[in-house]
This record gives sequence, structure tokens and C-alpha cells, in this order.
Amino acid sequence: MELVNLDRIIGNQPFERIYLEAFPAEERIALTDLQDLSDANVNIYLSQLEQAGEMCGLAIHYALPGEKGFLLYFAMDSRLRGQGIGTQALALFKQIYPGGIILECELIGENAENEELRQARYRFYLRNGLLDSGTISENMGGKYHLMRSTAQITPLEYQEAVHHFGIKATLMELND
Repeated sequence: MELVNLDRIIGNQPFERIYLEAFPAEERIALTDLQDLSDANVNIYLSQLEQAGEMCGLAIHYALPGEKGFLLYFAMDSRLRGQGIGTQALALFKQIYPGGIILECELIGENAENEELRQARYRFYLRNGLLDSGTISENMGGKYHLMRSTAQITPLEYQEAVHHFGIKATLMELND
């Protein structure tokens, strides 16, 4: 598994396809806006995941101080899911950001239309060593568990990272 940082994502057909398939419209930032944000901020990375030279996924991430990182968008090619590639990709991010990674996972237990898929994603992250921080983020019309690889990366660092993407997030404890 290799992470390849891209200078341009506009016109990258596989990247655009995976992005549009993986994230609902209300959760997406326009690719042109993401490109502009990356061009303006050296800590925002637009990356594709490759295995054997072939694109198998994407990640849009932010590098925080202390070798920590926030994964805003993380998705595998739907045609390759179930082959362990997501597990390999998370392991790679844990190496890249040994201080910890933090990411959002849709809130479970909400009787959502896609509740079963939400539960599966949540279990995937737990199986791969991520911990539920006990904090919920509300942003872009959704609610999300903040999942992290270490207790050293905090919800406040998450809030700092999302700010650089122009996202306003409200944090609350899970039991609030």
C-alpha cells in the first residue's frame, strides 16, 4: 500500500468517481474548493491510495502538529471493498501519523435509512484499532462519532483541523 499525494484532483477520473460514489452530496465539499484549499494550505493533502500501482482509494487529510492527522475523507474503491485494503490503508495512516489519527464516523443508533451500513463502518474502525472518543461532532447537516487511534489526539485538535476546511463543527459529549 502506498499513499501518493496529488497536485491536482480535478480531471482525475478514478478519484472523482470514488469521491462521488462514497460520500452523499450533503457531506461533500466541491472538488474545486478542496483543490483551492490544498493549494493555499501546505497541511491539506489530496491523496490517492495505490496498491500494485493501481488506485484503490482516496484520502483528504490534514497534518496536525505532533505527527497527528485528521482524515476528512477516506474511501476505498467500492469494487475492491472486502479485500482488506481499507485495513491496510488505516495501518499506513497510523504509520504516517504516529501521534494519532482522528476521523468522523456517522452516528449509530439513530434509526437512519443506512443504519446497517453505519454500524458496519463503526465496527470496521473498532476492529482496526480506532477508539470512540466519546465526542460527537455535528457539522454539514450530520452527526458523527469522533474515532481516534490514540488518546493523544483530541477533539479540540479535530476542531482545529476542520476549521481549515471551512467546516463549522459543534462538539458534544456522547451522553449529552
